[in-house]
Amino acid sequence: MAKTLDMFERPPRAKPKKLMHVSDAGEVQFGPVVDLGKPIVRFMCARCEYETDWFVVDTMTEAKRGIPCPKCNNEESKEEHF
Repeated sequence: MAKTLDMFERPPRAKPKKLMHVSDAGEVQFGPVVDLGKPIVRFMCARCEYETDWFVVDTMTEAKRGIPCPKCNNEESKEEHF
C-alpha cells in the first residue's frame, strides 16, 4: 500500500547529481561546425577528472550550470570514489 502524504508533509527529494563544470571555452570561427558564433565548451568532473570533447552550447550561462557526469552518476562507478 502506498504511503499517503499529510497536508504539510514534503515529498522526499531526489539525490543530487554529481555535475561536470566548464574547463575550457571558446567560440567557433572555422571548421565543419554549422553553428558559427555560438560558444563551444569542454566539461571536466572534479571528482573523477573525466573530460568531455567539445560541445556547442547556446549560451555560456547554460554551460556554467554544468552537466551530469556519466561516470560519477553511474551505479557501478560510485564505489571508486570512496
